[in-house]
Amino acid sequence: MVFTGYHIQAQIRKIPAAVTQVFTEKFPEADKAECKDKRNGCEASFIIKGIKYLTNFNTKGAWKSTETSVAEDEIPAKVQEGFERSKYKDWEVISVSLIETVDSQKFMLAVQKTPLQKKRLYFSYDGQLLMDPITL
Repeated sequence: MVFTGYHIQAQIRKIPAAVTQVFTEKFPEADKAECKDKRNGCEASFIIKGIKYLTNFNTKGAWKSTETSVAEDEIPAKVQEGFERSKYKDWEVISVSLIETVDSQKFMLAVQKTPLQKKRLYFSYDGQLLMDPITL
């Protein structure tokens, strides 16, 4: 499907028109968009002004979440403080994302102690570790 300035590709099934319409309205500046058909909807990756995004919609076109790449030096101070208070403070931060859903926002820090020991840590804006880390 071709939209002004970018192309969305589906893997298996045709992407529902409702998804492409909402995507186009929500992310009009998206570039290099690729959409993957998922069991319960669609996942689109794209770039806006050099920043990587990953977003999810259900099959009816309702937006579910967006993950935005964040530079490590742009982590809010309270999130950085929460990480420095955690037992993972000596682990290397390998990527940071802001995850937005309809009812929440949180930061995900992918960290590693060794190339084989990697985890995802989720923090609220006030620096609270939200759940047990997820092993990568």
